[in-house]
Amino acid sequence: MTTNRTRHLRVSRAAAREAFALAGGRCSFPGCPTPRTLDNGLPLLEIAYIASPVPGGPRYLNITSSRDAADQSDNIIVLCPTHHALVDSNWEAYPVKILRQMREGHLERVNQALDGPRTATSRLTEALEVWERERCNTSEEYWQKFFAERPEALAIPLEGKAYSLLSKCYVGGKTVTNAGGNVLDFLALNSGNCALLEIKTPSARLLTNGAYRTNAFAPSRELSGSCVQVLTYRDSLIRHFTSLAVSTPDLRAVSPPCTVLIGDLESEKMSGNERHSFELFRSALKDVRVLTYDELFTGVRMVLDAIS
Repeated sequence: MTTNRTRHLRVSRAAAREAFALAGGRCSFPGCPTPRTLDNGLPLLEIAYIASPVPGGPRYLNITSSRDAADQSDNIIVLCPTHHALVDSNWEAYPVKILRQMREGHLERVNQALDGPRTATSRLTEALEVWERERCNTSEEYWQKFFAERPEALAIPLEGKAYSLLSKCYVGGKTVTNAGGNVLDFLALNSGNCALLEIKTPSARLLTNGAYRTNAFAPSRELSGSCVQVLTYRDSLIRHFTSLAVSTPDLRAVSPPCTVLIGDLESEKMSGNERHSFELFRSALKDVRVLTYDELFTGVRMVLDAIS
């Protein structure tokens, strides 16, 4: 039988100090902004287990319940209180593998920062190089990580406003059985409002195959579905705003704009009638902006040309 003491096995001070130092005083969750600080100026951060060393804990893998296991450096991740609660209450969405990747990705970003800050120009140039190289990458997880590490590439759908980008955010919707929660790809925050971004892949189809009628072509299931999805998330965010604002005091939701990033117009090679149908569909959307990857990166290239 697990005792209350073992269920709350604490990380030693030495292991905690090492973890905080390696994390660079930042939350390891991709896209999390600089954490709030305590009265003494230190960042408000917590130590979390990737795999619980005791039965009953989140992601328990029956490794061992010894103090040594609790202090294994590769089993510890630094998170802000909001993301600590998120990963532990949604352990099926954040299994051991995902948290280990999250920790390693954060440590890599910290090490890159220590090598010296890169200019905005060099970061955007690098983003364009990755786009040209990975244009056919069909992994949605890859593109999630790409934008989490290069939030400046999303300045165009955010209309150049000063947003802080949060990745994989819970926007309400759970039932009393802890099921059915809505997790948005990116929630962008600024002092006056938030914006919702749903990310698909460049390979996602924009139209269905074949004409719906002679000169009319229907949006693909993924395009129409992602538009409904981001609107559902916005509705959930607004309906649960009061409870969500408790853990995120800076949250504002004043008719928040929604963007879906999906597909690659150049690669899809639409006919004139197909392109007309696509433009009619997205221009008729009142509350969702549809942006394709090639349009996004064409904008990035134009920005680079203007400042070079």
